[in-house]
Amino acid sequence: MSDDLDFLPSHEPTDIPGFHAYSDQVGLAPGETFRIRVSNDGPVTCTILRYDGPSVASATPIETLPPISAHLYPLHRGSYVYVERGIAVCAPFTVEVWFRTIADAPLSGLIGQTGFCLALTQDNRPIFRFGGSADRVEVHGPPLPLKTWHHVVGFFDGARIALYIDGRLAGSARTPPGVSLPAEPLRLGALPDDQGRTTALFTGDLCAPGLYAGLFSARRIASRFWNKTLRRAPHALGYWKFDALQGRPYRDVSGNGRHGRPVNYPIRMVPGPRRTTDSDWSTYDPTSDPDFGHAIRLMADAVVDCRWPVAAEWQAPVDLRSGQYGVCVTDGAGASRHVHFVVRPSRPSAKLMCLSTTGTRIAYNFKPFDNPAFDYGAYYPHPNYPMMMGEMLGVRRPATGDEWETYTVDFELPFYAWLDAKDLAYDLYTEWDVEAEPALMDRYTAVAFAGHSEYWTRARFERLQAFVRRGGHVLSMSGNTAYWRVSLDLENGVMEVRKHSRVPMPATPTPSTTCDPLANAAHWHQLDHLPGATMREAGWPESSLLGVMSNGWTDPPMPGPRAGYRVLTPDHPVFHTPRPIHTVFPFAQDAAGYETDISVRTMLERCGGPKRPQYPTRDGHAIPDLSVSFDAGLTVLARAVLPKSVVLDYDSNWFEGEMAGEMTLWERPGCGIVFCAGSVLSSDVLNRDENFSNLILNVLNRMGVKTKFEW
Repeated sequence: MSDDLDFLPSHEPTDIPGFHAYSDQVGLAPGETFRIRVSNDGPVTCTILRYDGPSVASATPIETLPPISAHLYPLHRGSYVYVERGIAVCAPFTVEVWFRTIADAPLSGLIGQTGFCLALTQDNRPIFRFGGSADRVEVHGPPLPLKTWHHVVGFFDGARIALYIDGRLAGSARTPPGVSLPAEPLRLGALPDDQGRTTALFTGDLCAPGLYAGLFSARRIASRFWNKTLRRAPHALGYWKFDALQGRPYRDVSGNGRHGRPVNYPIRMVPGPRRTTDSDWSTYDPTSDPDFGHAIRLMADAVVDCRWPVAAEWQAPVDLRSGQYGVCVTDGAGASRHVHFVVRPSRPSAKLMCLSTTGTRIAYNFKPFDNPAFDYGAYYPHPNYPMMMGEMLGVRRPATGDEWETYTVDFELPFYAWLDAKDLAYDLYTEWDVEAEPALMDRYTAVAFAGHSEYWTRARFERLQAFVRRGGHVLSMSGNTAYWRVSLDLENGVMEVRKHSRVPMPATPTPSTTCDPLANAAHWHQLDHLPGATMREAGWPESSLLGVMSNGWTDPPMPGPRAGYRVLTPDHPVFHTPRPIHTVFPFAQDAAGYETDISVRTMLERCGGPKRPQYPTRDGHAIPDLSVSFDAGLTVLARAVLPKSVVLDYDSNWFEGEMAGEMTLWERPGCGIVFCAGSVLSSDVLNRDENFSNLILNVLNRMGVKTKFEW
């Protein structure tokens, strides 16, 4: 892995007010140690909780740890590339870089070390600084437009420095005689301060930075700009490629070994100045595009890891039962913060595997500090540059108890409480456990997930497909299921999601996405080098695994509009065996709401099929069409409708209308059973609706998962 969140050179700190807590673990096994990290001006207490009820609020305390003497800790914000081996500068010398600024700043570095830099001042004005503190000279350029690629070159010929911007001379200045500069660490996208700390961080894109022993002629500079030349020139002292596909992504290809190390996870797989239009999103592959360019996107306030020390540890008992747990951290004023985690089984023994919605929980933690100066995320664009640029979401961030982050836990807790009440044995895992141990689900008869299982990786999708093909069963008590495609860095605890849309305004793009030109052709992931956006757009349509797809949403989530289902197939055996079920309307009252799924056939009948090309399906199946059979064995058991909702069509365009949710049962020869409840809120009513409870018991019985009284 190219990124290492333990690596942090001397870096200007940002003080962060308030009370915050987190862990670098999303789960652990009995006997392992859970680490808690806290920033607070004063002591705190930590209480370990088991979430054995239908919500976080109904948790049961199981242990209180000794009081902790907590301290305030800063953040070290901003992504850049650190090059330990800088250069000793002497004439002749040239520095070059392509850049595209997203947000203006008082001072931000493009490339530099102590003694020289190419940087930007207020109003996006390029500047070339050269010399020591006593003999420094500068050349300034004019203000440049944001969100546009620019080319800057600075050179030193022994008597003067010059600055070229977009192929033209912007100015020059004489230098004192005999100037030479010692080798110091170099930074791409930042500058050193007088203490050697990283500061003046850049927000924008960098491409093809290079240092050269020699001078570029005016003709060469103009030619490299007008031809958008990204190849290194002769006599390179350092030339960095951000190619994410082969070798080190921040490697120096000059042959001088000045390889860079990333800090705070720069965003890769960003096209450079030769590719500024969007791709067709059905055949485009940047790995075979000679014009892609491989730029990096840097953010001056990037935080994927708070880097705070461990404040307290708790060793999970060796006999601790698998399930959802948390730590309630409380300060002296009575304020509290919850840190959620999963305890997986020490010895898998159940037939039913449950997967906690880890990805959605991390994505919905988009207000980790509850402070607009520090918060942004998958649903919360930064106020200074309100666009989704590709998010690297770290688990090592706090959660303030924002309702959206809490909802992701409360959506699924009723399902586990119901399983416990019905004496149905289950083993709970994080979704990331399946990534770390590919054969994990092979031990189980059925796999279930509840609540909001929205963020899926390619690996999890394909492993569940293989699981079903060899006879394993899937129970989805979810809605908006398998919608966004993500990829993971398990070592650093980072999830990547690229919420870009290809629908130019004024059309209605996929919700929570942007169509900004800065997102053009940047929808591929740097972690697995595959297309991003939604699962279906990327070639993994959720319908090929589940038989359903997302149909829309209502708001607010928990207390918002709800509906019951109308049973469409009352004679189906699942409504009669082994428990008879009353199928009168409304069935499973209030189980449909917030976000729902419907069968593909219903989607095609209501909204039509896809209107724009998509990447070919990875399993080779054709895009569903009503003129051919594509869902043999799939039964729509029941349907709910919610008027005055936001409805999604096959292409994820949205409009106001009547949202539907459907319960489906898919039974194919030689494959396992797939049941979908069709709503994020489906589990919420299980514990108070005996009729619906009995249906899910019948479904599980059909899958070979039975209560101890049924064996």
